[in-house]
Amino acid sequence: MFYKAEDVRAMFQLLNDYEINYLLTKNIADELPDKLKLGKDIDLIVHIEDYEKFQAVLNHFGWQRIIHPRGKERGWGFMYGAHENLKFRHSVNTLEVDAYAELCTKSIERNAWLPLDKVIQKSIWENKVWDAANQWWIMDDENMVIYLLTRSVFEKNGFSDAYVREIEKRKKFLANPTARQKLEKIFFKFTDTLIEKVNGGGYGKILLSYLTFTDY
Repeated sequence: MFYKAEDVRAMFQLLNDYEINYLLTKNIADELPDKLKLGKDIDLIVHIEDYEKFQAVLNHFGWQRIIHPRGKERGWGFMYGAHENLKFRHSVNTLEVDAYAELCTKSIERNAWLPLDKVIQKSIWENKVWDAANQWWIMDDENMVIYLLTRSVFEKNGFSDAYVREIEKRKKFLANPTARQKLEKIFFKFTDTLIEKVNGGGYGKILLSYLTFTDY
């Protein structure tokens, strides 16, 4: 069972109408707008300058804030200036939105969220892309592939087939000097190994290689 595509589109139209600065964080396997399974949510980054406005607009139009399963109420921390995440559910269609003010990843060692480097935070807003077919804002391909790699290592404990397909679509952007610089902010000296394994299709070896890497 899936959420109705018109409900998904209505949520984005609401954000657009009220000129909220947001980005759709990911859309794995193009599940939006018509293949989002019931119980899954829509992941957004909302610019910190619009964070309060975002909450007010959703509240006004029938969305209710709920306890985030990986938020403060559940013992999760927010490190290095990261802002608390927000979880909203529509009171009628039960669609859920998961919003962050920064592009974050999970700490491997504890239940805490870490914002990616400021260079990346700045870049996602400067290079955001208007998806005219779907009428919503998305991340550019370079930042997206960096985020997918980061999330696979730090949050997903490996590379699912769906993530690999999304990375494969964008791996050519890893040749950009700016992409390497961003990856070095996250993976440090492991960056060359990471790019080499992605280019060689060695996704199954990346996590273990990272966890056992010592040449820092």
